[in-house]
Amino acid sequence: MDKDFPPYKILYADPPWDNLRVDGHTAVDDPAQSRHPDESLWRRVSPGEITAEDGVLFMWARFPLFTQALSLGLQWGFQYKTVAFVWVKRNQTGHFINGTGYYTRSNAEPVLLFTKGEPLMPSGKEVGQIVMTVSPREGGKPLEVRERIDRLFGEEPKAELLSGERLPKEASHTRRRWDRYGMTTDFSILVGRLTDQVP
Repeated sequence: MDKDFPPYKILYADPPWDNLRVDGHTAVDDPAQSRHPDESLWRRVSPGEITAEDGVLFMWARFPLFTQALSLGLQWGFQYKTVAFVWVKRNQTGHFINGTGYYTRSNAEPVLLFTKGEPLMPSGKEVGQIVMTVSPREGGKPLEVRERIDRLFGEEPKAELLSGERLPKEASHTRRRWDRYGMTTDFSILVGRLTDQVP
């Protein structure tokens, strides 16, 4: 890790839940066909190496794998507090997206909030939990979640972990400090600052 970077107080992670089925087996037979590494890699990640003593972790999860998400947050040294955001997906025509599911047709994805050390006081108020946006055409997660985290914690140093997402041009207006780390186990690869990824 670059020694010029301070310990991060805000972490934002998108673990590869799309590789893991409810029964604990990987959902992709050929790891090369997946955009994420397998579970054995991302469970070895140790965010404590780059995290301040007091911090907040925002983690994307899947409702069928909620228990696994809680376990991963604890393994990373954080305590679960609440669901920060729930992304309700719409398609380009404005209709709700109905996915697959074992019981009901799935749509929403939660972002769990974990903390460590002394609680950080949000600098922004009136930040809503429900994020109702169009699903990006190229996949990935909505930029609005990052923007709401900015509104909550302002200029606090932030890091995006397990980053494999190509950011669209509209990300350029997110001017807060975001560093992006690729899918490595030792954080030796800094993908770049969010504002450096776009024109």
